Formats: sequence, C-alpha cells, structure tokens
Amino acid sequence: MRVELKKLKKLTVETEKNGINLGRIVNMELDTKSHQVIKYFVVKKRLWSRSPRLLLAPSQIIRIETDKIVVQDNIEESQIKQIAKQPVNLNKAPTTQAEMKK
Repeated sequence: MRVELKKLKKLTVETEKNGINLGRIVNMELDTKSHQVIKYFVVKKRLWSRSPRLLLAPSQIIRIETDKIVVQDNIEESQIKQIAKQPVNLNKAPTTQAEMKK
C-alpha cells in the first residue's frame, strides 16, 4: 500500500486492542540516505490546551488502514507525557551540516 503524506496526516492513530485515540500524525522524520521513516510525530488536538507530542517508531505501527493507523497497545496516553518532556520544534528545518547529521 502506498499513501501520500497529506492522506497519512488525516488518519487517526489508535491502539490495537483498547482503541485509544492517540491523535493524528503531524510530521515525520526521514533518513535522507535510506529514505526511510525514522519516527512519526503524533499530536492529539484539544481545545484550549497544548497537547504533548508522541513519537512513534515505524516498528510500533501494526498496520495502516484506510481510516486509521493501528499501533501497539503498550503506547498509552500516560506515556505521552514522559516522552514529550523535551519539546520538538516541528517547524525548524536543519540549517547546518551538523544539524542534518543528528
């Protein structure tokens, strides 16, 4: 299955057995040499609050369906806060060679 990024960003991310809605993909990080996805950035939008970001590795994704992305059940909302302690600037592109190698 092939999917465009704009379609991928519209899909909800849910846990497999519990069906917990973790949010939507807002961005992803690619390896420029292998052209593989390194991680997905997931955010659950809430009114009047800043949602923490969840980082998903491709290995945590069980399947991508036409209406949702299903992930392992060991990813829970309580873990999102621990993962999101270090904020990630999704809008800042690397500007130097050193930043691109990170």
